Amino acid sequence: MTRKSIALLLAATFPCVSQAALSLNIDSYTTSEITLTIGGTLDSDVVGDQKNWIAIKNDWTNNYGVNTDWFETAPTCVHSLKINNTDANVNLNNSTSYYADAVYFSIDSNDLLAGYSVSGSITLTGSFIELSAVNLELLSGFDNTAKDWARLEASASVVPEPAQAGAALGLAALGAIVLKRRRKA
Repeated sequence: MTRKSIALLLAATFPCVSQAALSLNIDSYTTSEITLTIGGTLDSDVVGDQKNWIAIKNDWTNNYGVNTDWFETAPTCVHSLKINNTDANVNLNNSTSYYADAVYFSIDSNDLLAGYSVSGSITLTGSFIELSAVNLELLSGFDNTAKDWARLEASASVVPEPAQAGAALGLAALGAIVLKRRRKA
């Protein structure tokens, strides 16, 4: 049985459970750069007042309607994201904006529909707030009444290592090698 047939079987068995067909992967995360990969297709038409947007927000599930900043200033964005085989537009706000807690993408004035493909990579560079855990979520459709996104499409979590931790581990390993060589000599 393939993964797709299992997903269809689960969707038929539990119709109230969202079976989003998009994936979000955190390829790398530091306090100065985040690289993500998105792939798959929308499994339903996007809902909300603004149906042509998808967004990446930190911990939306636990903070619906709450501004949850995860970058200090608007990051720069290099992306190859395509929605329905069209290059996506990116919108980045500065840290003083209410919507500074999300990076969002759209295609020009088209509602996003079931079956639309979403694929590509995103690299955000800037100054990010150091968080003990990062739960980035891919969302769709903005709802103006609730002042937040309408639907969870995918999520990815990571516990970031402090930037100094990697350097400290490298120095400790180097020290251990030097010590071992001295003992042998």
